[in-house]
Parts: sequence; C-alpha cells; structure tokens
Amino acid sequence: MSQNNNLLFNLHRYSHRQDENFITESFVHLLIHLIASEPTIGITLLNKLSSNKLRWDEKEANKIRIQTQIKTDEGIPDIEIQSIDKDKLMYIEVKVESDFSHNQIKRYKNILKKSDCAKTHLTVLTRYPYTESSESEMPNSSFRWYHVVDWLDKLVEDIDNDVSHFIINQFVNFLKMKGIAMEKVSWELVNGLKSFNNLIDMIGKAITTNKYKIDQRHGSRDWRGYYIDSRRYTVGVYFADLHFIQIDCQLKTKKTNCKFGDIDGEWCNYLDLESGDVHFFALSKESQLKCLVKFIKESVEYGNTLIY
Repeated sequence: MSQNNNLLFNLHRYSHRQDENFITESFVHLLIHLIASEPTIGITLLNKLSSNKLRWDEKEANKIRIQTQIKTDEGIPDIEIQSIDKDKLMYIEVKVESDFSHNQIKRYKNILKKSDCAKTHLTVLTRYPYTESSESEMPNSSFRWYHVVDWLDKLVEDIDNDVSHFIINQFVNFLKMKGIAMEKVSWELVNGLKSFNNLIDMIGKAITTNKYKIDQRHGSRDWRGYYIDSRRYTVGVYFADLHFIQIDCQLKTKKTNCKFGDIDGEWCNYLDLESGDVHFFALSKESQLKCLVKFIKESVEYGNTLIY
C-alpha cells in the first residue's frame, strides 16, 4: 500500500513526536471497533494478548471497557481493559522506542494485585525483545508488535465487513510502513541502504557547507546522524520516521510560540522529505544538497534565538 493512501501514516506526520501515544490510541481504536463490530475476532485478539489466561468470552463483548492513560497511584498504564462487572482486568504497557521506567512493571503488578478484580493480567507490547529477567519486573505476557501484525493478518481472512477490513489493513500497513512489524527481507535492501547512507553523507556535507563543526558522527539502535556546533545540536534521521530529517537543540530553550519547529522538552525542527512543498526525492543531487543546507542554516539560526 502506498504511504499516501494510509490514513494513519499521514496523520502520524503531525504527531510523530508522540509516537507511542499515537500507536497506542490507534491500536485501541481498532480493538474497540473489533469488539463492537466483530466480537469473535475482537475477543480472540484479547485472549491472545492475555495468553488465554483471562479467557474472555464472546458473550462478554458488550461488557468490556477499554481506556488509555488511566492515572493511578503507581503510574499511568497505557491501556486498561476491564469487564464492567470487574471480573477481569488487564493492563497493556506499550513501548516502541522508549525504555521502561524504574520498577514500572513491579508497580503495575502491585496495582493489579490491589484491585477488586478476580482475574488480572499484565502484558507488555514492545518493538524490541523484553529482556528484564528479575521476577518482580516480569510481566504475565510479553509480545512484540510483529506478533499483533501476524495475528491480524490471519484474523482478517475471516472478516467480510469492508469497514473492518479497512481499519485492520490501515493499522497493519501503518506498522509495516513504520518498520515495526517483521517482514520478509526484500531485494530492495541493498539499494535502500545505499540511499540511506547517501542521505547521511549529504546531511554531513550540508553541515560543513554551512561551516558548522561536526563534533561526532553517531548512530544508535533508532537514530543516525551528527552532533554539531559544539554539541549544541543533533541533526539526523530516526529509523522509525525515515522521511523526516530532524534537528534537535541540546540546550535549554525558551518556552514560546515558535515561528517554526516544535518545543517538546527542547526545541526541534524537522524536514519532511515526502512533503509536496519539498519534493526532495524528485530533485537533482545538487538541489537536494541546497535544500538540506537551507534547512540546517535556518534551523540553527532560529534555534540560537531560543537558547537561554
């Protein structure tokens, strides 16, 4: 499916700094729809998420309440799924790139233990393998997003409703476009890596063209780019959003209405390579470089006005 035809992917462009919250809300929207409109499928999915321990029944479909970001004394679980009669309660903690906070699983297990519900369950749903081994930090179930995609790919085969088909396919393809689902390695790998490395090299050239010092070329499990200007800024690409080039100020910035960019913690700005205003991939090599030079120059100059 083309990215331009995926509603979630297009909406995500405007909220990509709230990545986990966006994916959480999208997933809950899907769950609520399936339980209401495709109860057999919806209940099957809930049972998979709870490793069949809570034994949800299709007859309970109209008695299930799903909420997000419920505040408790021990934190804010991402997803709460509860039967109205308080017989069952499940928390799902969602992770894409961020790590678990200190004793997060232990705290959520304590909340469930103190609840009035007869049956409780804690599931973590992550992009990367859950590696915590201490007993107190072990959830009841641990799944990765590709498991959800695999389940939905099979379950959708039993659905005739066009609306349900659309909602499932939009969510599944969104995760695939984000690189969160596990897919077959295709022949595009080699050329894709070459193009990515070319982009990183071109960003480096744009930095030096602007006469900013490159302090370090850096890469992590989710990002590749540069520390520049005495480490006052980073410029690079997050693997989860390859069509965005992002520049982040590493110093404390004023909380103000920005002329451009975004303040979520500290100031940042980003260039959408797929934007109709940019047409980056259709440009010549020389024009692409000019585009990056302009973006970095304008971003650093404006960011400097916001630094305390």
